[in-house]
Amino acid sequence: MALHDALRMLVSEYGSGILRDPCLVSLLGDRGVFEKLPCLRDVMEALASQGILSSLSSAEPSQYPAIVSRAAEGPDLKQGFERSSVLYALESVSFALGSRDSAPAVPDHLEQGGAGSRDGTEKTDSQSERDSRAAALWYRKAAANGDVPAMTSIGILYIAGKGVPRDYVAARKWFLKAAAEGYQEAQYRLGWLYETGLGGGVDNSEALRWYLAAAGQGHVRAQCSLGHMYFLGHGAEQDFAESFRWYKAAAEQGNAAAENNAGNMCRDGLGTMQDYGEALKWYLRSAGHGNADAMRHLGDMYRKGLGTEKDGTKAAAWYRRAAGQGGRDADSNSNKVIQGS
Repeated sequence: MALHDALRMLVSEYGSGILRDPCLVSLLGDRGVFEKLPCLRDVMEALASQGILSSLSSAEPSQYPAIVSRAAEGPDLKQGFERSSVLYALESVSFALGSRDSAPAVPDHLEQGGAGSRDGTEKTDSQSERDSRAAALWYRKAAANGDVPAMTSIGILYIAGKGVPRDYVAARKWFLKAAAEGYQEAQYRLGWLYETGLGGGVDNSEALRWYLAAAGQGHVRAQCSLGHMYFLGHGAEQDFAESFRWYKAAAEQGNAAAENNAGNMCRDGLGTMQDYGEALKWYLRSAGHGNADAMRHLGDMYRKGLGTEKDGTKAAAWYRRAAGQGGRDADSNSNKVIQGS
């Protein structure tokens, strides 16, 4: 999978905050992004370590070009990597955030299997593994001195199997230590392990408890997870009003999945008054973040005239965009509009 496509999928699923996640590069690796282009791993790690990805995740779209330009000309990146590799990575992030209508082209030297580093070398798998083991060692030393973020980072390494064997039980242990100190990222990840049952049995009550702790501190994915838990009645009685409250909180922070789900609840009058105009607003925001389901829902809204006047042209356009993102039933719905059904 191309870097720009993988980033767009992750932003669509988790919101722009995923760019600040210390596990981002591992998530991209799990999607096969670096199999043919391992040099891009180094570029993405450099962008993350220098805070450039974090800056993009919290910036307004109008600010993206300036951030990209400054980053590409930065001395560390300029001296360490081919400029085209850095620009492709940065433009892929901008594409994922919805500021580009078209995907960036992969540079020729990367398509041809060339290296992305200035000196023409690439890290081998064994070198990357040694780096991961070294990182795990330093995180352990920091955690032993009470460094709470380091405890969380060790847990993330155990989930990814980087530098240490994949071990969900060990990940739970480290997340629990950091979560008990009030660290929201660890609280969220501990809740996720309880919800999925990885590293032990499923315990929705504990998952809800830790999601609430993280969400109370503003953790956007924990808020989105709470919306899901209350909607299904997992760990607590089904409560559509609470579900909508948490989906809306996450949506207001730009989480694409939460924006789409808030739209669904406004459309259907679940946990809030039915309001097609409000549903349309959330679908538009979610679609702007690349969510295919929201694009498909927009096609439905314009086709049926819900919250707006009927507009077959706009409906067909949204169905086509959804199909391009892999939206379910989008192609058949587009044909219905074209055929006047």
